[in-house]
Amino acid sequence: KNIDKKLNLIVENGIIYVSDNIGFLYAFDYKKNRVIWAKNYKIPFRSNLKIFQDKLLTSNQNNNLYFINKNSGDISKLIPTEETTVKNRFINNLSLNNNYLLFLNTYGSLYAVNKKSMEINWFVNLNQSLDINPSNLFLGNQIVNNNKKIVVSSDQFTFVIEAKTGTILFKK
Repeated sequence: KNIDKKLNLIVENGIIYVSDNIGFLYAFDYKKNRVIWAKNYKIPFRSNLKIFQDKLLTSNQNNNLYFINKNSGDISKLIPTEETTVKNRFINNLSLNNNYLLFLNTYGSLYAVNKKSMEINWFVNLNQSLDINPSNLFLGNQIVNNNKKIVVSSDQFTFVIEAKTGTILFKK
């Protein structure tokens, strides 16, 4: 179909987990050279992948956060977040610390989701503009965290956030 596939990969115990910009998610055992499972979720995935215990963590272009059973490919939990009407080049970003999955979406919201209960602990919007003009779209970078503080930089600001509460400690 003349579509350039953009793949996101993560490897664990001889299994390569892959999401793509077409909407597929699959697990491939590279030692046995076989596909373990493959699912088409029909909406392009748009984030890096993370693994926590038996869950594969990812998000799609509509800013839906997925907890996927890594053994079967079935959805364990889906958390919808703010959808943007205008797509930009920013790719949703996931990071793990001791307690939370941190999720920065294309709308500019940072979510802290409890890894075990899969419930949202807090969220903060880092995009100060409600204007959907392409010049005002949120363009963030990868989340940096050290379990107590989170650093998020965007095209306009750098934020230091307290990891436990989501309080913005510093903005420049």
